[in-house]
Amino acid sequence: MDWLVTNKDLVSVISDAIVALGVFFVVMQVYFASKQIKTEHEKDRRLVAIQVVKDWNCSLNVATPAARGFVQELSVDQCKLLIKRESFSVHVDCGKFLKYALSGIKGDDSDLVIEKDKIQLTPTQISHLLALVIEHLNSLEVALLTWMNGVADKEIIESQFKYLVSVNNGHYVLDNLRMAMAGRGNYPAICCFVKHLKMQSESNEPLPKSNVA
Repeated sequence: MDWLVTNKDLVSVISDAIVALGVFFVVMQVYFASKQIKTEHEKDRRLVAIQVVKDWNCSLNVATPAARGFVQELSVDQCKLLIKRESFSVHVDCGKFLKYALSGIKGDDSDLVIEKDKIQLTPTQISHLLALVIEHLNSLEVALLTWMNGVADKEIIESQFKYLVSVNNGHYVLDNLRMAMAGRGNYPAICCFVKHLKMQSESNEPLPKSNVA
C-alpha cells in the first residue's frame, strides 16, 4: 500500500495506459467488424448483379432484340401509332428486323405486305411488336432498379447493359417510344441509366488543347 501511495503518479500512468489500450482494442474490433460487413455487402451486390444479368439474358430471344432494333428507328409519331395499334408503313429496309421480330406470330399474319418500297404493318403485327418492346422495357426497368438503388454492383451492371445505349448512333433505349408514352418518366431507372452513360460519354470526350506558343 505504501508503494502505491509513493508511486501514485506511476500507477496513474499505468492505469491510463491500460484504459487507452482497452479503447484501442475496442476501436480495432469495430474497425475490422465494419470492414468485414462492407466486404460481405460488396460480395452480395456482386452476386445480385450476376443474377440480374443471368435473368436478363434468359429473358432474351430472337424476336426481342429484333423488335427493339426496329422500334428504335421509329419516330415519335410512328411510336404513337404503334401504341394506338394503328397501321402504318415503314421503308422496306426495315424488313431485316421485322423478319425476326414477327417470327413468333403464327400463320400468314407474320408475312410482310410490301408495296413498292414500303412495308405496311397490320394491326396484328403492330400488337405483337408492341407487346415485345413493352415486355423488354419492363424487364430492363426491373434489372436497372437494382443498379439505381445500389442493390447490385454498379460496375458489373454498367458493363453488361451499356450496349443498349449508343451515344454515337443516338440510341437511348427506345427513347422515342418512351417519349410517346406520355414522357420518359414511365421508366425512371432506365432514364437514370441513360443519363448516367450520356454524362459518362461526355466526360470522356477529348478537351481542346490550348494554343501552341
